[in-house]
Amino acid sequence: MLLPGVGLLLLVFATGWVAMVRRMPFPGPLYGLIARGLGRPLGLGAAGLALLSYQALQLTLYAAVGAAAAPLLASWFGISVAWWVVALSCWLVVAVCGVLPIRLLAAQTFAGFETNAVHVGQTRQPRWVMPVCVTLLALLFAAASWALGGTAPERAVARTFAPWAVTLGRAVLVAGLLVGMIALQELIARHLIALGRERVLPAALGRRIPASAVPTVVAGAVIGGYAYAGSAIDRWPERAGVAGILVLLALTALAALLFLNRNPDGEGLWRRLLAPGLATIGLGVLGDLAVADQPTLQLVGGGTVLLGIGYGLALRRTDPVRYAGIGLGGAAVVVTPPLPALPRQRTPGAHRPERVNSEELTG
Repeated sequence: MLLPGVGLLLLVFATGWVAMVRRMPFPGPLYGLIARGLGRPLGLGAAGLALLSYQALQLTLYAAVGAAAAPLLASWFGISVAWWVVALSCWLVVAVCGVLPIRLLAAQTFAGFETNAVHVGQTRQPRWVMPVCVTLLALLFAAASWALGGTAPERAVARTFAPWAVTLGRAVLVAGLLVGMIALQELIARHLIALGRERVLPAALGRRIPASAVPTVVAGAVIGGYAYAGSAIDRWPERAGVAGILVLLALTALAALLFLNRNPDGEGLWRRLLAPGLATIGLGVLGDLAVADQPTLQLVGGGTVLLGIGYGLALRRTDPVRYAGIGLGGAAVVVTPPLPALPRQRTPGAHRPERVNSEELTG
């Protein structure tokens, strides 16, 4: 019942999310919605948390792909390699895909939840895209969970299917992990491109290749460091990524609740109040459970958000133009400076008092 419940919660969340996305000048990352609903400083804090969380999730996939590919390499080629060899091979594929034209990576748009919102503006019916996608994903994961029957995947598949089907399943798993890495690479790059175009980060990151190079360098450095140390990546990236995403979704739901009630624009009670409110409560509880016993995650995640908030407050004081563009992905903004105080008009003749009383003096 857990997976269908999570799917239902995400479906409720998507109701307010889609209503917010339709009001954005471009379909972009979550931090833009948070900036509009909860303020630009918190939006920058959410942007930092998003970059940290998605990078951690990508490292989780790099750690998993080595173990997933080991049985295939042993059965096909009779070789056994360290996990980091497979991880670096996938890293090279992801790095190359990061600089290819976007049309060659079209299949990845359904690999992650938030990625759909980035591309929702290209659809004919954006209001219905997210609910349909979330429903299908929830049903798919629920069916997979039921098929496994609560057992380990390897044992469940091996007990039920022929050896060739087990091999096929392993190959599909490795391919799925690779697609997930590419999708997360694109998602991180999209965040950096938006922040670069807003000039919150260096403007060079507003282009595809420099933005894609950042997660490539980070992932390569982490994999190389663990390989040099002779150890495997543990579970910390998974915990950090999941906790960060839950917090981001909860903040987005709260932003939708506040923004849609300030600007109803014809939205009904369910879309502007009930759905965002229920999503805020549900995702807030899950986020709290994810970080409750993780002081390191609280320190790192909270520190990242606070740094973003401080940066936003500094921009508000020193650069109002850049501050006004936070969350707009580089869309043109017009900032009207306050009008200077006009000098008070003097009484005619006040500088020549003899003219004011001329009649009295000559009468």
